[in-house]
Amino acid sequence: MERLLAGGCEQRFTDGGATVSYSFRNGVPGLCAALALIATTQTGCMLHSAAQAIPVSSLDSSIVQSHKSETMPLNLALLQQDKPVEHLVGAKDVLNVYIRGVLPRREQEAQSVLASNSNSDEYYPAYGSVQNPSVGVPVTVADDSSVTLPYVGRIYVGGMSIPEMVEEIAARYVTEGIIEPEREQITVTLTRSRLQRILVIREDSDGQFAQTLTKANVPYAKRGRAQVIDLPAFENDVLHALAATGGLPGIDAANEVWILRGNHPKSREVQAHMELGDPAAIQSVAHLQESGLATRIPLRMTPYSQVPFTKDDIVLAEGDVVFVPSRDEYFYTAGLLPGGRVPLPRDRQIDVLEAIALAGGSVGGPSGGSGAEMFRRSGAGNIVPPSLAIIVRTLPDETQVPIKVDLAAAMQKPTERVLIQPNDIIYMQYRGGELAANVLLNLFNLSFLLSGAAI
Repeated sequence: MERLLAGGCEQRFTDGGATVSYSFRNGVPGLCAALALIATTQTGCMLHSAAQAIPVSSLDSSIVQSHKSETMPLNLALLQQDKPVEHLVGAKDVLNVYIRGVLPRREQEAQSVLASNSNSDEYYPAYGSVQNPSVGVPVTVADDSSVTLPYVGRIYVGGMSIPEMVEEIAARYVTEGIIEPEREQITVTLTRSRLQRILVIREDSDGQFAQTLTKANVPYAKRGRAQVIDLPAFENDVLHALAATGGLPGIDAANEVWILRGNHPKSREVQAHMELGDPAAIQSVAHLQESGLATRIPLRMTPYSQVPFTKDDIVLAEGDVVFVPSRDEYFYTAGLLPGGRVPLPRDRQIDVLEAIALAGGSVGGPSGGSGAEMFRRSGAGNIVPPSLAIIVRTLPDETQVPIKVDLAAAMQKPTERVLIQPNDIIYMQYRGGELAANVLLNLFNLSFLLSGAAI
């Protein structure tokens, strides 16, 4: 090897259509100079792509910036409905009614009513919790919000509180002459509140174990989950539906909730597609929003922006579907960075320096990696760090723009730190001088090793 290096050689290659010849007869120093010249003059694909990239300062701010970091969490109190001080009676409420001498007809029967029912330890058990009364007879409020009682027939009680219902029943029995005034003894208690059966479909993890989204464990397939819940009156809202099914959406889900109104044929059709795992279901949901059959509830908003939903929108009715969609936001790495697909943080924006670190690279480190690791593995030939990054960004019109980032300048100037957007491709590479310096260092290291071996 020493003889070959000392004897010299001649190198020929084609550069831009012209044949260039480099001859050296001075051993290793001549070889170093020749290879340095090759590294700085050849126009390979990497340097060619850098030449076509557009500097950050030459682009409009709308292309290189984003506004995700300006959002703030939504006030969660907006996701629950106002609960009245007193329960207001409505259709399908189960009430316990006691009217002395009328209902039940025999006093001994009042002590055994609903004796077989028991309370559930669950906060939202199926079909609701049952409260055992001490006396009385169960009465279910009809769909027209009325109750039928002995001797007086139908009484409409919809929208009344329990005390108001007692007064209405007493007035009717006194008016009919069945009970003497001021001698009535009437008791009404709520045995089971009316329920709204809601279907919740979530595409996030169940949240039982802490999870981290890194390049090493990007989920390529994930199974959603669905749950049917019964929400009592005045708790049939989005906040209670989320609380009953695992809480707020996890980091692998979008920071939003969709409500599909289940009392419409189109809503039921979309629900069927979602249950079958149709990837086009979310697009169908978006179309339903335009026709008022679906409501989008964002969980993060920009400051001072108007809330895009009303109190009526967050109230859930029988058959409604609450949908939590998954989040697919990634950026890609190539070149001197370890190649892969890296998840973007959900609730904050990151710039190019943070993205390189998140992908396992290092700004200022050899070849984008750890300086100590690269020095041990490859010696001094990788000690000069790359200072150029190309970000390939896809615009809304599907055109791609290569953005050139000077990493050295980005360390000093925040305006050079491009904010990363979904589907960005970050390509880190050497400049010509950096590549030549590393070639020289590699050859110096090789010459030193050969000289030591000869000794």
